Amino acid sequence: LYIKADHIVVNSKGFIDYIAYTRGIPIDKIKFLPNSAREKELALKQAGEGEFTVIYAGNIRLAQDVKTLMDLARQLNDYSINLTVMGYGFNRLAFIDYIKENNLTNVRFVKPSTRKECLDVISSHHVGIVTLNDKKVFETVLPGKIVDYMTCGIPIVASVSGYSKEVIEKHEVGFVSESHNVTNMIKYILTLSMDSEVRAKFSQNALNYVSQHFLWEKNIHILISLIEKSDSLYQVSKAKDSIEKVDGL
Repeated sequence: LYIKADHIVVNSKGFIDYIAYTRGIPIDKIKFLPNSAREKELALKQAGEGEFTVIYAGNIRLAQDVKTLMDLARQLNDYSINLTVMGYGFNRLAFIDYIKENNLTNVRFVKPSTRKECLDVISSHHVGIVTLNDKKVFETVLPGKIVDYMTCGIPIVASVSGYSKEVIEKHEVGFVSESHNVTNMIKYILTLSMDSEVRAKFSQNALNYVSQHFLWEKNIHILISLIEKSDSLYQVSKAKDSIEKVDGL
């Protein structure tokens, strides 16, 4: 499929090297089109008002490190910090069972709804959590929740490596525990709970980065350009075939 495709569109820069160098695909055939936000979605409301709260939004499946989430929920309970889980997927029920079995009163589950309502919920929190299993395959991905957290202007505390780690640290939008160490993540969360200036810096950096790199209104032109180029080549090829048929007659 890679060989036969005219163009390959990926939503993570981490995929480019893998496809190009391990599969022998010309790199100029691959275009990066990230998960993006609409301009009107940027910081729909002031992030993190009221009591300090943390949120996990998105999949709770095999790729996500549910054990880290469980340990994190338990330790946040020790510090009386509330955690909202707006999640779905294979391991969601196991996570709910763990919360009940350990009588963790600081965790509430919210059902995912429309995109606008989800962004509203995220924006009402102070920190967004990201976890990925410690497998090499996940070093190339950029979870959509990272883009959503940045769109809402909330700092990130993550247990990730590879491309996700690079984006978060290079652009100073949050903290990363590459070792998947929950104690480190708690330390970062406590730092953010006590330092509103750091939160504000990460928040502004996140909004700036989304504006520059993750706006759909800008990025859609990458796809439009590929479609128009392909259509133009198709029309040229079609015209050439017609001429050859006339010459043949």
